[in-house]
Amino acid sequence: MLVLLLKGVSYGFSEVEGEVVVPCDILESEYPEFLVPVFVALRLRKVELVEVGIDPGASRSGVVVLAGDEVVYRGVLLTSKLPYSLERLSRYYRLRVYLGTGAHPFPLEAFQWGDRVEVVEVEERDLPIVEGVELGKDHEVDALRILIKGKLIKMRKSLGNTPRGSFSALRAR
Repeated sequence: MLVLLLKGVSYGFSEVEGEVVVPCDILESEYPEFLVPVFVALRLRKVELVEVGIDPGASRSGVVVLAGDEVVYRGVLLTSKLPYSLERLSRYYRLRVYLGTGAHPFPLEAFQWGDRVEVVEVEERDLPIVEGVELGKDHEVDALRILIKGKLIKMRKSLGNTPRGSFSALRAR
């Protein structure tokens, strides 16, 4: 069963030194077909911050998981299982969740994450168009577009917090 779960992981195990230990709470979770491959992919990439784009739907939600600049998961999950899955991942990684605020509100803020999970709400109007990715009513495509817009929002905020003159000093060098 583990081989079936890991076949979607886009990382060559022959390139890995050492071993990857998958905790029991990930293996025995209600959603191992999502959590096991994502956990292993993140462990192999040695990331600390994991970014997740979510396009919430009434019963199913699009989900994209990003490690650095690489997509390690792209799919559709049951909306009811999402908080549980995010809680499990947050035990091992810091998460930044870009949550679409469209037709189906999904109040992730109601969960007691502490400082392990940052939720960034992203208005679903005017989502960026991604070249080479087809548009439509595809939840996972919208989750990717939400993630990209959310990252842009975070970058804009951090630029706003940068003291004036910082960039002009860099240009002068």
